[in-house]
Amino acid sequence: LVILNRFLRVMSRMPYLLGGAVMWYFMLQSGVHATIASVALAFAIPYSSKDEDQASPSHKLEQMLHRPVAFVILPLFALANTGVVIGADWMQGLASMNSLGIAGGLLLGKPLGVVLLSFLAVASGLCRLPTGLSWRHVFGAGILGGIGFTMSIFITNLAFAGEPEALNSSKMTILLASLTAGSLGFLWLRSLGRAAPEGVDVVRGHHPDVPLWAAAVDERLDEHSYIVPGLGDADLMKGFETEAA
Repeated sequence: LVILNRFLRVMSRMPYLLGGAVMWYFMLQSGVHATIASVALAFAIPYSSKDEDQASPSHKLEQMLHRPVAFVILPLFALANTGVVIGADWMQGLASMNSLGIAGGLLLGKPLGVVLLSFLAVASGLCRLPTGLSWRHVFGAGILGGIGFTMSIFITNLAFAGEPEALNSSKMTILLASLTAGSLGFLWLRSLGRAAPEGVDVVRGHHPDVPLWAAAVDERLDEHSYIVPGLGDADLMKGFETEAA
């Protein structure tokens, strides 16, 4: 496959896919984990030196496989490797205090933590919101932060070792809470997460009446109009120059 790539410059996908299937089979039969064949195959498939070259086989495969891998293969892989047992009474464990605590931590604690710490960092002058971002985007990112899988289940396995019922209900809660957080975060950013117009920056405290934490810009306003968090539309403060990006 490397010879096809480097010396013969074969740009068709089929020889690499067929060769990769053969390599995967022999790798599996050898007792070595078959995913190593996929890694080796990825290095052999040609990729153009041009950025975002639509014609390169690697780019075409990436675009073709992105959605089925992200929305079908990875979820099935994740579900199969969590070891969750879905029994007839699986919903009863979701009402336990342990499950409610996990759901609260992922769906409420994560957004509050992300927004609060980001707010403190901006208010203290440690950093600032990037141009085009508002607190709506930060809150949306906080909601998406509730998607917990690898570390959440890892800690669950440590915390509830030897307690199969608590372990199973905790894993199920993590999966459901992650699905909920992902859905809510997507809907939030899809409906309220539009970027601010180009050239609009957040208020940096250029005026004594505008505190440093007033860093949200409403895209409904022009580049010299701002909404200060906590104030209504009647309290709009206008005329402050934006800071250069």
